[in-house]
Amino acid sequence: MVAVLLSAAVLAGSAWIRGGVAATSYDEVDSVGRPMGFNDVFSAEHYVMLLRNADVANVVEQMNSGNWWQHWGLLVAHGVLLWLIATGTRRTVRWFLLAQLVIFYWGWVGFWFLPIEVADLFWMHSNDREGFVDLPYIAIMSQGAWFWVCALVWWQVRRVGRMRVLIGLAS
Repeated sequence: MVAVLLSAAVLAGSAWIRGGVAATSYDEVDSVGRPMGFNDVFSAEHYVMLLRNADVANVVEQMNSGNWWQHWGLLVAHGVLLWLIATGTRRTVRWFLLAQLVIFYWGWVGFWFLPIEVADLFWMHSNDREGFVDLPYIAIMSQGAWFWVCALVWWQVRRVGRMRVLIGLAS
């Protein structure tokens, strides 16, 4: 359940970052004077500026753009998976997880890209505005996290054998 909630946090976080990119002008600079132009590499301070500049209206606008049905559908899928874990059978959960591989196709890219993006965010620092604007950033990041969660739940359902053990109701 914690993994599902973390995946929802990745969806919210990626939408918030993308909303911050949309709300931040190209000529804004950090304290060292590095700009946030199209191909300018972001510093840690740039990310703070993005998070500060975003608001709920920007986030909703980003969720409604591009792959809007996948963004909102993914949010609903989180709730459905939690409900299935609590009430469904192993077979139902497996079929639901299998369907995710087709419905959320950007997850195929995001599954591999998410660890690289996290490493870039904390260690490599090579992101620029182009990476957030030219790609379906929210879809790739959130669906990649979702695929990791689906793989974890699939493994747990296969390994544990009883659904109630997954949610801690029985041993």
